[in-house]
Amino acid sequence: NVRNKINDNNVNYFIDQFCDVDLYYSYLQHEKEVINKNITFKTKGESLYPSVAVSSMIARYCFLKEIEVIKEKYAFEILKGASLKVDQSAKDFVNKFGMEEITKICKKNFVNYKNLSNEKDVK
Repeated sequence: NVRNKINDNNVNYFIDQFCDVDLYYSYLQHEKEVINKNITFKTKGESLYPSVAVSSMIARYCFLKEIEVIKEKYAFEILKGASLKVDQSAKDFVNKFGMEEITKICKKNFVNYKNLSNEKDVK
């Protein structure tokens, strides 16, 4: 969106590298428009580029606001992280709302979801 507003195809992009570049693009395979030039991927990019640090803060703020919306919608405490307490909370959520509902609010490629999918005591 920003690129379209500034109307400049020679903009440099900096991305905090959280995975292999090929895997990154595989995540975007269903997107209509993907930028694939002038991109620099760097692990710990927030320590190298202020724009990455600011973007990270904005993304975290949006994430926390969305968690609040989800908590209100389900009247259920949504825990974050990767702990046994989070796993138990996820089981409780599924038992209350169903597996289909949890797929609407969690990332399926995270360990918590994979653990949940393998659980025998989830109804």
